[in-house]
Amino acid sequence: FGAYFGLAASYMLTPKAAHQAAHNASSYHSDMFAMIGTLFLWMFWPSFNGALAADSAQQRTVVNTVLSLTGSCISAFVCSSIFRIDSKFNMVDIQNATLAGGVAIGTAANMVVYPGGAIGIGAVAGLLSVIGFCKIQPALEKKITLYDTCGVNNLHGMPGVFAACVGVVYILLGSNDSYKGEDNLSDVFSGRFDTNSDGTREMIRSASEHALANIGYLFSTLAISLIGGSFVGYLIKYVDPLESDFFSDEISYDVPKLETPYYFDTRGEIQRGYTVDNKLIGGHQQSRIMRNWRNTDGFLLEEASSHNQVRYCNLAPETRKPHVIESPDAPDCKSDLL
Repeated sequence: FGAYFGLAASYMLTPKAAHQAAHNASSYHSDMFAMIGTLFLWMFWPSFNGALAADSAQQRTVVNTVLSLTGSCISAFVCSSIFRIDSKFNMVDIQNATLAGGVAIGTAANMVVYPGGAIGIGAVAGLLSVIGFCKIQPALEKKITLYDTCGVNNLHGMPGVFAACVGVVYILLGSNDSYKGEDNLSDVFSGRFDTNSDGTREMIRSASEHALANIGYLFSTLAISLIGGSFVGYLIKYVDPLESDFFSDEISYDVPKLETPYYFDTRGEIQRGYTVDNKLIGGHQQSRIMRNWRNTDGFLLEEASSHNQVRYCNLAPETRKPHVIESPDAPDCKSDLL
């Protein structure tokens, strides 16, 4: 639901001018740090799927999820090396496709899918996710200007639809023999049975009827998410349309070109401000920009942006002589700049 709600909203929000915008890209070091999140999600995904399961079904859910994640992890590395240039791994694929198995097993996690089935489900989900990043996402951007900056279709959308299809298959395969009795079967497929007043159990829905109901839930979820996302996206576009600075955080966030080194401000005492030609300003500058920081000890630090040169100066109040702390490529720091 969330994936296709967001995609519909993105389609409505994105103007044609945003096509092939330069900022629509990530950096390698940012992707590397994002792997920390992937590791946490990989470890805790079994608890996501198994939180609401009970008794033996919870144990089965955890095992199935771990096996499916393992399958998608292997598939992600193999497929990334196949579909990417020079047969090298791509960090975006590794971040996301390794988790696709956890999504794909979600519907059938508490069902009897057997180890081979769980690993196979994860492997197919990993393949689907990598193909999404390599082939489908670029095609959507080029053909219909649909921008999926976080790859939600590749990790949550398509694997989620695949999970619904997997659930339908295993609903049809579920039987008293595979679940070792009607008690276990009714625990997993409670919607098929009804308990009479005398405590006896009666089947009120066949496996095929149960499967058809799940297909109906899938299409109704897709319809509600696409219609709702389109409406919300159109509403936001009408209230506050985006006309420039596409894919940039600078519209809403302070994004410094260079952050203060931690050893200058270990206790968070530096007061920040922008000056251009000795005038304090708040907007973005096209000309020379100087940023001054003054800490509680009276030291003045300068960042001067001109021709991509940055200078750090430490002006001791008692000497008033500039001292270059770090700048191998910039010219000497001049006191008359401050």
